[in-house]
Amino acid sequence: EKARIVGIADGTGCVECEDGIEWGELLRLFKEEKPLSEIDSSKLSASTQVYGVDTVEGANMRNTMHNRVKADAFIPAGGRPATINDANWEKFIHDGVPSSKLIVEGANLFLTPGAREKLHQRAGCSIIKDSSANKCGVICSSYEIISSMLLSKNEFLEIKPIFVQQVLEKLRLFAEREAKLMFREYRHHNEQRALPNISTDISAAINRTTDALHIALASENISADEYEHLYPILKDFLPSELVLTSWTHIKERIPDTYIRNLLSTILASELVYREGVEYVNSISDKQLSAVAISYLTERQTVEQLTKKIICGEDLSPVEAQKVAAILEYGGTRTAIEFGGMQEL
Repeated sequence: EKARIVGIADGTGCVECEDGIEWGELLRLFKEEKPLSEIDSSKLSASTQVYGVDTVEGANMRNTMHNRVKADAFIPAGGRPATINDANWEKFIHDGVPSSKLIVEGANLFLTPGAREKLHQRAGCSIIKDSSANKCGVICSSYEIISSMLLSKNEFLEIKPIFVQQVLEKLRLFAEREAKLMFREYRHHNEQRALPNISTDISAAINRTTDALHIALASENISADEYEHLYPILKDFLPSELVLTSWTHIKERIPDTYIRNLLSTILASELVYREGVEYVNSISDKQLSAVAISYLTERQTVEQLTKKIICGEDLSPVEAQKVAAILEYGGTRTAIEFGGMQEL
């Protein structure tokens, strides 16, 4: 309700208004799946400017809108790769101030690595790199693929309304985890390492762990029971409506290779998001898969102990010793980091 869109562009042109473009008209275009060229000018304020790409001037205004329009945040959600590049990044800055201090790359590769670095160093821009900003798009595609393998068209249409809402809830959770880790790592580096580089660090840590797990889960060294023990994380990953309607068909309808890839990615992401890049990078390639697999069991143990403590239940001597050992080993550091996390 408090947000204002001061500039928006698509393939047909752009619309600009310093006071904010009329929300009702923008929502109408969205719901009717109409381009900006069909915006109703009579619904807009006198200060709103509309440019179409059917003229040379209009096309130029559309193509340079991101450099001209001042905003709190700029979200490129489409456009050509390298639109802001090593040769033109300075056009985004006016009298030492960028047109937007925050850039969230909804479009892949909208900025080149060199342009990101320059805008961070020279203009203090905070840039959320495409690999972080678009991660939910990849996850959403996974849900689409899984549901297509588990459900017929009619079965999907029956659960679609609630399924879509549950997917959105999952995506918001995943986006929050990515953001929290990114800014936790940013503070860890005393705010000196650029956010795009941190995004790359996170992706590299997840990919490295995923690759190690994929090899381990495909080997003969893991027993059937150990493999089966990982299925609860797949169940947690899926929207509950899909679990309710199709969980019993998972093994027969989804290829084992796909399940193994999915389990590897989910478990790798869980480890990195909870423990951070530095911890994962401190583990050797040889030990990484074993640590990631055992992490699930230990996490469940910690969750059970935490629940008992919160509920005021008595701990057994063995459980009390476990809690004491955990606190002694990592308690102080965790307490310090937790204090910083609460400032988010």
